[in-house]
Amino acid sequence: MTLTAHTRATVPVTSDRPRGPKKGLSSLGFGIPAALLLAAMAIYPLVVLFRMSLSDVGPSNIIGVWPFVGFDNFVQALTTADTWKAVLRSIVVSVVLLASNLVLGFIAGSVLSVPGRLTSIVLGLMVFVGALPPLVGGSVWKFLLGDSGAANAVLGKLGIEPVPWLSSPTLALWTVSAVIAWASLPFSALILRGGLLAIPRDIIEAAAIDAPATGELNN
Repeated sequence: MTLTAHTRATVPVTSDRPRGPKKGLSSLGFGIPAALLLAAMAIYPLVVLFRMSLSDVGPSNIIGVWPFVGFDNFVQALTTADTWKAVLRSIVVSVVLLASNLVLGFIAGSVLSVPGRLTSIVLGLMVFVGALPPLVGGSVWKFLLGDSGAANAVLGKLGIEPVPWLSSPTLALWTVSAVIAWASLPFSALILRGGLLAIPRDIIEAAAIDAPATGELNN
């Protein structure tokens, strides 16, 4: 009887359940559809755009044969004065956007890091503004800053000449820069607010205690 029990204990137990696929193959199978979707939605358009940049493409032959012209399109773009004007305008917009979002975003994030009912209301409004589609935001600002828009209507009531916010080439650059900065300010403020709230409270209290002592030493 003891021998039989020992024999049964040493017999390997086999399972009739089918073995599933290996973990690596299973993960690869899940990744292939995502890779194909990425290739279809991102990589293929880039390839087509690169081919268009080396071809003579226009509205007349957008559907048809594209004659190959090499780097002529790049040479023409780099030797045109309008290209460098556009580059300069892009730099101006980028500088205004970066400076305004860092400075105003940090100020707004610091103010909104203080808990309170008003803070919750302002945060909700900022999220609403940040979630507005660009088409909606652009339409609102065009209504406000157009030549016959609401802003010029108010200025006319005050006896002030209308301002060409969007029709003047020089002023339109700064107007568009301000609108872009306004649209991206909520995101910057929320990110900076999250960073400020992540600072441990004891570090802030220690800095508040050490600040007067540091001022006395400097004096």
